[in-house]
Amino acid sequence: MAILVCSVDAFPHIGGISVMAHELCNAFQSEGQQTYFLGPSGVSMPDDRDCKYVIIEDRKSQKKIRHGAHAINEDKRIRDSVAEIIREHSIERIIALHPFYYGIGALAAARALNIPFSVYFHGFELKSQMIAGS
Repeated sequence: MAILVCSVDAFPHIGGISVMAHELCNAFQSEGQQTYFLGPSGVSMPDDRDCKYVIIEDRKSQKKIRHGAHAINEDKRIRDSVAEIIREHSIERIIALHPFYYGIGALAAARALNIPFSVYFHGFELKSQMIAGS
């Protein structure tokens, strides 16, 4: 199976989601799945990490555009980019990690091409989205 994992949080930034994404991609690849990771501009593997999967750098990403009028165009750009990746690499499943950037566009591409789509939410990530005091 060809799997695309996407996340705005990615190496070289070290954090819970970027480390988990790396370990998950390596595990999928070790289990025989052709695994691709889509990350924002600047995504790269630190020298001390073993990378068994293929990294796709989204060179046109603009991480600060997550809401507002420009976000609609960014979601469309992501949709088109993910659709191209699906076709080019025969992707059969998409997993979005920290989906607040890639989620909408990747989901739209997956739906249009009838590809199963899953989302992983980290516990702290959910807490950070809640309104204080509620």
